[in-house]
Amino acid sequence: MHGWRKVAVWVGVFVVAIVAGAVVAAHSNPFPPGVDEGSVATPSATPSAATDRWALRTTTDSAHVLHVGGTCRGRWVLDAPLSATPDGTVLGSGTAVLRGKASCPFGTAQVPARRIPVDISGHVDTSAMVLVFRADNGTLPAGSLDLAGYVITLPVIRLAVDGMVASGTLVTTVPDGDQGTYRSVLRATATCSNCALGVSPSGPTGSTTASP
Repeated sequence: MHGWRKVAVWVGVFVVAIVAGAVVAAHSNPFPPGVDEGSVATPSATPSAATDRWALRTTTDSAHVLHVGGTCRGRWVLDAPLSATPDGTVLGSGTAVLRGKASCPFGTAQVPARRIPVDISGHVDTSAMVLVFRADNGTLPAGSLDLAGYVITLPVIRLAVDGMVASGTLVTTVPDGDQGTYRSVLRATATCSNCALGVSPSGPTGSTTASP
């Protein structure tokens, strides 16, 4: 009997200890003072730098002035979207389209080019936009010829930036060996659709009214 009494005593001690522990746990705060148990730490988002969107239009009057036979002329219009990264790098592309017909004072069996893909690269800051034009992907229709020399006279041009608009005009002359000369007058305007207002304006761009 004494053995059973000892067992009963120890069982009672353990029961009391378990109950006391449960009561303490129920009335204690698992979060230390100053800690909001309802909040969850989340990583903060890193803001991405904005890309400026420009719409470029160029109108180019080009001419192949021959020593003999006269002059072939054409007017080309290029519309191209440009993107400018925060460091000022500019990239874009478009297709130059011949307006009307390429006119030559002599008959030719050659098919004149009607469309020419153009790639554009460059740089922009608060005062100027410098653009480099390249047409390395041929002419359309395939096998057609650029009779007025639009591609040959594609320039590197500097546009003056005034707020959200960049504009400029450039006259280019390229010798054609002993056959004559390629000439062009390119007028360009680029407008930014999402640039921040208050960009420092630069002086006006000098314009040229010369015709090829």
